Amino acid sequence: MKKLLSTSTILLFAIVTFSQSRNCPMSLDLNSMQIQNPARYQRFVYLESFTTNYINNQSGASYRLADPNGIIIIPVVVHVLHRNETEGTGLNISLAQIQSQIDVLNEDFRRLNANRTNTPAAFAGVASDYNFEFRLACQDPNGNTTNGVTRRSTNKTGFTFSTIVNPNNPNERITDETSIGIKITNQGGQDPWPTDRYLNIWVGNFTDGTLGYATWPADFLTNPNVDGVVISTTSMGRTGNVTAPYDGGRTATHEVGHWLNLRHIWGDSTCGDDFVADTPVQQNSNFGCPTFPLVAVNTAQRWFGPRCNVADPSSMFMNYMDYTDDNCMNVFTNGQRLRGRAIFAAGGPRAAFLNNYFMIQQPTSNIICTGVVNLTNPNCLAPTWTIVAGPATINSIGNNQVTIQAAGSGTVILRAIAGNYASEINLNVTPTPIVNSSYVTINDIDACEHWMVLRAVVDPASNNGVTRYYWTENDPTGTSQSIGEGLTYLADIYVPPLVGITRIVYAFGRNDCSPPILLGSKEYEYRDWDTCTSPPPYGCGAFVCLTSFPNPTSNELTISFKGNGENIKENKTKKIKQTGTAQVRIFDENQKSWISLSAKDNEDLKIPVSQLPKGTYYLDVSHSKGDHFRKRILIE
Repeated sequence: MKKLLSTSTILLFAIVTFSQSRNCPMSLDLNSMQIQNPARYQRFVYLESFTTNYINNQSGASYRLADPNGIIIIPVVVHVLHRNETEGTGLNISLAQIQSQIDVLNEDFRRLNANRTNTPAAFAGVASDYNFEFRLACQDPNGNTTNGVTRRSTNKTGFTFSTIVNPNNPNERITDETSIGIKITNQGGQDPWPTDRYLNIWVGNFTDGTLGYATWPADFLTNPNVDGVVISTTSMGRTGNVTAPYDGGRTATHEVGHWLNLRHIWGDSTCGDDFVADTPVQQNSNFGCPTFPLVAVNTAQRWFGPRCNVADPSSMFMNYMDYTDDNCMNVFTNGQRLRGRAIFAAGGPRAAFLNNYFMIQQPTSNIICTGVVNLTNPNCLAPTWTIVAGPATINSIGNNQVTIQAAGSGTVILRAIAGNYASEINLNVTPTPIVNSSYVTINDIDACEHWMVLRAVVDPASNNGVTRYYWTENDPTGTSQSIGEGLTYLADIYVPPLVGITRIVYAFGRNDCSPPILLGSKEYEYRDWDTCTSPPPYGCGAFVCLTSFPNPTSNELTISFKGNGENIKENKTKKIKQTGTAQVRIFDENQKSWISLSAKDNEDLKIPVSQLPKGTYYLDVSHSKGDHFRKRILIE
């Protein structure tokens, strides 16, 4: 078995950047990289040191995971590039084919693959479950529902893997993503979804026989816009438009392995090193499906990678990071698992990917009384929301969002947990205070002859924060009754004609995060009055004046529209002729309508009410000119 090598030893071996057709189009010599691209060289060196430290110490696990060794869920978006075919035909592969690939990834990385029984007993002890779960995203970058698949018709007949001389380092060749084009919309491909939140998999037709390639985590921070995995259409999944011997979905397993920082098992050089302690050193890559144990080269069968050390029982040709056929691959090792999980730990190149996956979004402003907080949740996990501390409660829970109800001022700690994931943020809650009114006035509005309406007005200038008003009145005995509520700071008081009795009207105010508080009060005396309809919120406007009597009544209620319009006044000066019709309705306190009829405003209307049960009712009159009034009546 191999030992983990020191950093100085690591530098002796080539780094493989891409894998295609189970054969890399090019290998990068790390010694050359040190000269030609020192910055990139340092990134790879740092990542090897970071990975070694993680494996040796299991430290730096992401705080986002309740269990550092628990399941890491990876949201996947698949970009399908096709030639204007109907979905499910040709290059426009079906959702079933895509899902079959997701199934293969989950089986292979969870050690649930059906052919795991083919792992030789000599290696069964190091076979491992990654505890990774791949899911097609159900939430797109904008928070909309998605099936995790994008489809785009392209005018390109196919894609070709190509490299280009690094413009900053003429002695180095790099992948030419612009020329390939599959990851760039204006090059005939498809731009990625955020690569720090989704594993992007592009699927398209490669005319040069490329099966797939991937990007390294060491390159993520400097070139995130191309991060992800590319798979040829006919090697994507295990059903539908697939071609043997790469028809089992293992091309994606292999390439996702690279995306997780796994190298080829032979170290890309004769008896090289993949920096994994529990994989045997082997001479080279293998093709087809060798017979165990593989201890010697078989050129005819293209078994080029037998063991290098006679102490090893065989090379591990069945490892997903070799080049064997799909049906031959069946194992990842524990060392490979640790290497793949290391990049998600705090400080690793894909730690941000994990942190952005299940994340409460910070609101753009303080929460005033109530506020909606959203959750980035690409795989729509079912979160449990909790107020950990602070003056607030959870009002309601929606689709990847929660409404917070403030109960005071201060800092609120909000937490969401789903499975092995947790997210927590601090929210500033600053409800607008309610300031007591400086006064409440009772205005006698003499808009018509022989009538008077009492209008209570709360000083609006001193009541910032009030969103709703409540009005009550008390008689001399202390009995209280509600006389209305509304959004406005004034109220017309409708009372029975009890002349000479003094009462007190109280005004209360509240907002969305406070109980009602007393704003002010005012005494007034009941008197006979007529009712005048008035357009809100101030003044009299054009009135239709009427009286209703007797009140209380037991047999008949009379509504008298005053003077055929002759004595109607506006602001006591301007007379207005007003004729038309009115819709009259009587309903009870439960809003049940008992009487509904039409009347002309130039005659008295007599309404029999003896058939109504005793109690409190409301007389509602809507005039054809647009005016409206409502009055309480008592049936005895």
